[in-house]
Amino acid sequence: MLQTMKIELKKLDFSLLWRHSHDFYRVLDANRTRLQSYFFWANKKVTPNFSKTILFMIAYVVDTYYKNIKHKIANSAHDAPFVIMRDNSVAGMIGLDNISPISHDAEIWFWVSQENEGLCVATQSIKKIEDYSLNQLNLQSLYASVVYTNERSKSILTRNNYTIEDIKYNVPISRRNPTITNLIKFRKIVTRHNTQPEKRAHCSPL
Repeated sequence: MLQTMKIELKKLDFSLLWRHSHDFYRVLDANRTRLQSYFFWANKKVTPNFSKTILFMIAYVVDTYYKNIKHKIANSAHDAPFVIMRDNSVAGMIGLDNISPISHDAEIWFWVSQENEGLCVATQSIKKIEDYSLNQLNLQSLYASVVYTNERSKSILTRNNYTIEDIKYNVPISRRNPTITNLIKFRKIVTRHNTQPEKRAHCSPL
């Protein structure tokens, strides 16, 4: 008999880090090789041990809070990072960066631990953050910038009805990761008027 998974998105804040710090570090440390090509903070030189990893994440939370305060004062762009919880254990992360109240869009990013691949954890998390972006932030579209060699992310986005909008050559992976590469930009309209049929393909190991 198949057990039903409980997938939740928990906002990354001090309380969550306090309660799940060891679980978060365990998952990060087990997935460094896969993550460090895309997320600079997964590199052992940046977060070499438990203490420095948690300190880095605390600094990230502070930076997010600061951006949210600026957003409330000046209506500027802000971020919303979440931890993906599967049955109350850390399964990865997902978030929205550069949430724009002007263009009504945001950049979506995500990663899922290897032990949670192929279980539709990423797909369910994307659906949840799309609901959040629509119902809580009143956004109209989400976009993702994916390294051209990242077949897993490209496949997940395509399955979830994101389409290629642009390709940029010889650019940094992100504002936090200066590694030069080629990026494929995907986008999806998430307004209430979106009647695009949902692709129900099975979740292969990604």
